[in-house]
Amino acid sequence: NYELATLYLETTLPDRAESHFLMALNFANSTGDKEGAARTHESLAYLAEYVWGNLNGTKEHYQMALQLYTELGDGKREEINAILGQLE
Repeated sequence: NYELATLYLETTLPDRAESHFLMALNFANSTGDKEGAARTHESLAYLAEYVWGNLNGTKEHYQMALQLYTELGDGKREEINAILGQLE
């Protein structure tokens, strides 16, 4: 679902992209795949910001990604934290 969602996003079909990202997020959450969930939250944040213009949704998804990357000890958390700082 994640790869298909990315394809839809690249081919300017954001509604389909969002639907598949949400399915991918549900799958990642149900299987305990924190890295997959974090990556998907990042993609949903991108959609919220650049496609829908939804700043609240953007922040929410980046905050979720940050929380998951922090739990994983992933260095990506610094990048996400910087993005959130720019959104303030």
